[in-house]
Amino acid sequence: MRRRPELWLLVVALVAGAVAFVVLDLHASRLWPEPASWRRLGRFALAAFQPALTHSGDVPTGTPSLLAQVASGIRWTLVFAAGATSLAFVLGLPMGLLVSQATWSPEQVPSRAWRGVARAGRGVVRSLAAVLRSIHELLWAVLFLAAFGLSSGSAVLALTLPLLGTFIKLFAELLDETPRDVVEQLRGSGAGAVTALLVGLLPRAWPDLLSYLLYRFECTLRASAVLGFFGWPTLGYHLKLEWNAGDDHEAWTHLWALVLLVWLVDRWSRSLRARLVA
Repeated sequence: MRRRPELWLLVVALVAGAVAFVVLDLHASRLWPEPASWRRLGRFALAAFQPALTHSGDVPTGTPSLLAQVASGIRWTLVFAAGATSLAFVLGLPMGLLVSQATWSPEQVPSRAWRGVARAGRGVVRSLAAVLRSIHELLWAVLFLAAFGLSSGSAVLALTLPLLGTFIKLFAELLDETPRDVVEQLRGSGAGAVTALLVGLLPRAWPDLLSYLLYRFECTLRASAVLGFFGWPTLGYHLKLEWNAGDDHEAWTHLWALVLLVWLVDRWSRSLRARLVA
């Protein structure tokens, strides 16, 4: 009888779920919200159809208008996401080249001694990348918030570090999957290792690299908004304040602004990716 690993995986997942259910002492009654919570959620859901355009009630003198707050939240959300994505890309691309097998193939580096040194260096960088991406950006945000306070640099670093770890891993894999026939031809004709890499490999992988960069920018945009719950002035910051104050209509103004922002960026990135692939 042929083994079916997917069946065993399903069994293990079901057993793990059952064990977690018992250990956590979960009951259906605890998972079901209280009537007051249902009413609160109902009011919030209905407010989605009537987002506010101005502040409700009295506001302190000098408070910016609601739409000005939305514009400011969008600006900071974009700035943090763009800064983190670009910094992670600038650092991740050369580090991805460093750990890629294509960079240290026998065609590129005939010397076994140098390939042995490279193997050790690649292991160090891969381990660093694994550590960076294993820690969520929100945990990085807590650490940098405690260390540096609510600065723009701490927000960008909190988003950059896990993204950098992901870029190193994915860029190396994309380079390894790129055909190396042109590299081999260039090396056979006498071209240097760096020239063969930059001319024969990187341009062929470039569309995939940029496509993944755009996708990660969309993800970082949402993470940037969530940083507002820690105090940074993104859309999430105003959304949290309005929710805590019970101003559901104003909260939905910021929430719809985030939805629209993500949708616009998604449309823009899809059009760019289509051009890259074409």
